[in-house]
Amino acid sequence: MDTADAMALLFGFIVVILASIVASIRRNGLELKGNRAVILGISIADLIVMSVYGFYWFGNSTIYLGINMNPVTWLIVSSPFIAGIIIYFVMRWYRLRKEDIDIKYSFQEIPPE
Repeated sequence: MDTADAMALLFGFIVVILASIVASIRRNGLELKGNRAVILGISIADLIVMSVYGFYWFGNSTIYLGINMNPVTWLIVSSPFIAGIIIYFVMRWYRLRKEDIDIKYSFQEIPPE
């Protein structure tokens, strides 16, 4: 296990699980196949399991990663993800104000081929 696995855990698995939770709660045109309650329940259970796994993994990071995880290290590891979220919302606000374009519809408005 190395830093790439840590990034996959935090920014891959956890983000996809959160997206499935949001998609099962919202009803804004996102079509989920299957029972929404089952999808939501499994997603929440998966989020709990992956969060506990991540907590123990990073809590014992001296064994796996060879580094000691203190709050500064947590901030450094999560900073690309936090910066990406901030950049997205700043650019969305800017494009909406200056050009009247909402970038959240970027992939929803592509016409079918």
